[in-house]
Amino acid sequence: MIIIGPTELGKSITACELLRERRRRQRAREIAGRTHPRELELKSYERHRYTLSCNGRNFFGGWITAANLVVALREHKLGDREADDLRLAKSEPLVCIDDLTWPSARDDVTLDVLAARYDAGLPTIVTAGCTKAQLLQRFGDAAVRRMLELRGKKGILVDLNGAEQKGSP
Repeated sequence: MIIIGPTELGKSITACELLRERRRRQRAREIAGRTHPRELELKSYERHRYTLSCNGRNFFGGWITAANLVVALREHKLGDREADDLRLAKSEPLVCIDDLTWPSARDDVTLDVLAARYDAGLPTIVTAGCTKAQLLQRFGDAAVRRMLELRGKKGILVDLNGAEQKGSP
């Protein structure tokens, strides 16, 4: 899913609520007993670890900005395993990459994360403060299609450009 549009329309809040709803539904399934107790224990441990410390500095419960992906790479020591924030962004069951078109974001880092998620069949929510044409110009048709598709199914592009801001004249 990609949510695009100008600032102050709630793209990030909407993405956050989608993450929250997914977690709420997952928790309800776990409580209903559809998950093996050992798996539930592991998920509980992982959720606690990611929520409180994430073993990284910028990744919080499935949420990271594109700029913070670059920070994680830049602050990571060469020769060490992959930066924790990047590893989590590539492997979490559902991730939101916020502010994809932020000026300090490096497209190669973001595209690497998006490619890993696409290859693994993991859903991703992306927000960007731009138009569809600007997104296509910056990343190209193939990359945008991979942001939207999941296992051959088409995703959703929510375009808030032209939407009225609440309280605007």
